[in-house]
Amino acid sequence: FIPRVDGGRVSGLVVRPQGSGQLFRQANLREGDVIVSVGGRPVTSPEAVERVLRDSPVGGQVAITVERNGATVPLSLLVPPGR
Repeated sequence: FIPRVDGGRVSGLVVRPQGSGQLFRQANLREGDVIVSVGGRPVTSPEAVERVLRDSPVGGQVAITVERNGATVPLSLLVPPGR
């Protein structure tokens, strides 16, 4: 992820898949999407995303909201083991 900064504050995380990108594809994320909320909470840092995933049960779904091409898109992310 690359933080998107607006007015000196992080307003989301730009998706840049690494490795195989399998988890991103499973969540229907695309390179360049901006994750703006995870589990109903605004994204203010990469650690915020990790905190929500860490607090969620393995195999569960976490709601995420992304901005894609000017539209807001609701998605869900499967919580992977070993997060």
